[in-house]
Amino acid sequence: MHLQEVRTRRNGKVYCSYVIRESYRVGKQVKTRLIANVTHVPEDARKALAVALRKKSLVSLDEL
Repeated sequence: MHLQEVRTRRNGKVYCSYVIRESYRVGKQVKTRLIANVTHVPEDARKALAVALRKKSLVSLDEL
């Protein structure tokens, strides 16, 4: 799973949304499916979510 920024254009204006996607295979094809739309989640929480989805720790062990 990963956090993806999606940009779309309508009438010359650019809109940005953030979604969580999951990758999977069907035969030799790699496909993605939408898990959740997190556009309205605060930016700090989105950054923490992106780090967590990459399976990295938010705080180093030395700081604990």
